Amino acid sequence: MEANIVVMGTESVGKSAMTVRLLTRRFIGEYGDIESIYSQSSIVDGREVTLNIWDSPYSEPYCSTCESKICWVQWADGFVLVYSICDRASFNAISRLVQRIKSLSLSMNPEDFIQRNH
Repeated sequence: MEANIVVMGTESVGKSAMTVRLLTRRFIGEYGDIESIYSQSSIVDGREVTLNIWDSPYSEPYCSTCESKICWVQWADGFVLVYSICDRASFNAISRLVQRIKSLSLSMNPEDFIQRNH
């Protein structure tokens, strides 16, 4: 089983730090503007599960391999929306991201969104 997750939020809110911490249990404080897809497999209830996480330094991932600007919504099974408690604008941006995802994806429900405080 595979699950594809897109991590979104404004710049410098800790998206990459949170992703790397989840996957490696290490904290790294400095990151560049590098878009990455991380994969990790684990055994859950006796089944192998592969978690693919699309970590973008931008507020919306950019897909250079496809013509559609919404391919990240079609790729994703879920979203992690990250904001900084030190930056009110990053919190306010979350509602715009939710609306953007809803407008691009007919299959997503509000309960599919995970909001994470940094």
